[in-house]
Amino acid sequence: MKDQARQVIPVILALAVAMAPHIPDLPLWIIVWCMLMWLYMLVRLDTGWPVPGPILRHVLVLPGSQGFWPPSGFRSGRMPLWGSWR
Repeated sequence: MKDQARQVIPVILALAVAMAPHIPDLPLWIIVWCMLMWLYMLVRLDTGWPVPGPILRHVLVLPGSQGFWPPSGFRSGRMPLWGSWR
């Protein structure tokens, strides 16, 4: 478990540092989703919770992937994930 924590914590910190300059341009749902997943990972390392089973992972893919589908379709001049181009 300690070996895993030594690998996961620096990765989460690196992701947070890499994401930080992009936060003003990202939709709120992406920021919240990342924070929740990182928090879950840190709690899981501390408490020893098991990773979700395959059925729950498949169920979680549905709401997670829905954010990637643009609500108004693919239009020119828009980025589906982040909104409009600047």
